[in-house]
Amino acid sequence: MGSPMRIDKLARDPERLRRRFIEFPSCRSAFGGLLAALEWGPDDLVILPAFVGVSTREGSGVLDPVNARSARTSFYRVRRDLTVDGASLEQNCQAPGRKLVLLIHFFGYVDPDYESLVRMARKAGAIVVEDEAHALLSDLVGGSCGRAGDAVLLSLHKLLPVSSGGALVLPASSGFLGRFPEALPLSSSPLMTLFETDLHATAEARRRHDAALRRLLAPHSAFVTPLWGSPGDGIVPQTLPVLVHAGRSVRDRLYGELNEQGFGVVTLYHTLVGAIGATEFADSHWLSDRILNLPVHQDVNVGEYHALVESLVAAARSR
Repeated sequence: MGSPMRIDKLARDPERLRRRFIEFPSCRSAFGGLLAALEWGPDDLVILPAFVGVSTREGSGVLDPVNARSARTSFYRVRRDLTVDGASLEQNCQAPGRKLVLLIHFFGYVDPDYESLVRMARKAGAIVVEDEAHALLSDLVGGSCGRAGDAVLLSLHKLLPVSSGGALVLPASSGFLGRFPEALPLSSSPLMTLFETDLHATAEARRRHDAALRRLLAPHSAFVTPLWGSPGDGIVPQTLPVLVHAGRSVRDRLYGELNEQGFGVVTLYHTLVGAIGATEFADSHWLSDRILNLPVHQDVNVGEYHALVESLVAAARSR
């Protein structure tokens, strides 16, 4: 009888480093499915960042699943650059009873204190869920998020050329795995897009487009500036969020005029949910009044960026 292998020829443990993808129609339904599996209810608390939007057409992708469970909510402060106010999050985490903290990786960016925020929330007894509706590529290509929390929420259509699709991602160590059936075959599902898309090339295209647009915007900082500096290692932008310095009325006009000219810009979180009051969360409202999101997706014709920036600056000058 031979001696046992000290180092095997091949990896054989199917659970080591496994992340289970459970398919849902959307990111919001994935969040709702998780809350239902946890039997979250009126006695339980969901702690969210104070930058949650709502629209008459789509509702609130983050808050609607929480309200559907009649769960309690509280909000932690974010600064004008969307970084988390750790003291505010810690204060919210002192609430008694079961609690869940939602960390949102806005526009594909990851808070520089992300891992320490997760540790702090867990120390307070909270479940931590990472909302990666904008950060699928920062996770799957960059590896900069999705590894510290207890669960991850994904959206496909925010970053890939599909009309729908979402997923709940759970690590092998998750205590929630037994609450879900085994994943369905992916042969005809939107989730199959992940395996049929060159995610690395997609991520690199988005980073190149982000850099090109930043170069063109640089001379016009009197009117508009990027919310953050260039994305660091492991960060793949969903859009390029910029600040329109003149405020809401000009931002709203820019949004309308640019879209009329065929430039697909958006104003994510232009209207915050009513629970995020302007007095208590002044920085959130300051940002909501100024943010405009410019396209950097993989289908962009970079040659059109010159016209986009010229139109943006002309409209901003004419206020």
